[in-house]
Amino acid sequence: EFHKIKGTGSTYGVYEATEVAEILEDLCAQNSPRLGLSIMIAIEAFRHICYQHRRNEGLDLEQQKFFRVLKHFQKERKSA
Repeated sequence: EFHKIKGTGSTYGVYEATEVAEILEDLCAQNSPRLGLSIMIAIEAFRHICYQHRRNEGLDLEQQKFFRVLKHFQKERKSA
């Protein structure tokens, strides 16, 4: 399902959702032990991304704690 979100985000110009979904897709493929927590974080991230887009405000993902945490989980698993 994260693959679908990744594609849909790109199609509709919600690139932030694409990036978050890409991380989740990767964590699924890695069978990450933090997957459950990552999904909960991603749900909140998607809400925040939608809110920002409805307000026509940009969103720098690198400045968002949720994104940094998800990226950390992704890197943590790749280096294990």
